[in-house]
Amino acid sequence: MKRLNTALVLALAFSGLALLQCKPAQDRLDLTITSQPVGGIVIDTVFCTFQGTAVRSDGAAGPLEEPIEVSTVWYSSHGQYNPETHVWTTHNQTRTITVSKGASYGYLDKPFWCVISWSDGDGNHRVVSDTAHCE
Repeated sequence: MKRLNTALVLALAFSGLALLQCKPAQDRLDLTITSQPVGGIVIDTVFCTFQGTAVRSDGAAGPLEEPIEVSTVWYSSHGQYNPETHVWTTHNQTRTITVSKGASYGYLDKPFWCVISWSDGDGNHRVVSDTAHCE
């Protein structure tokens, strides 16, 4: 009976390992802000540049198995501005996002920052820029 129990425990352990190994690896994106937004006096546009390095799950070069979507939104004390979606399909990509003065006012007159978010094989991610103080 002891041999049967041992065999059963080993069989369950190996089947559990097999299940763990069957989960496919997923592509991931390493993203960093390379140019933080800068404010100032009488500013009409604020920029933020970020770079993403996509890493395929199999380590091979070339396009990703599944594109990774990156969402960007500018924020201020008055709400959200310029939501955008960027799609990563290749290894290295750089994007620049902006927030600009509106038609009804002559310059940006409040703090602005951007939030960049995405999901990949490592889970959900979020990067927040520095704040650009505009007067």
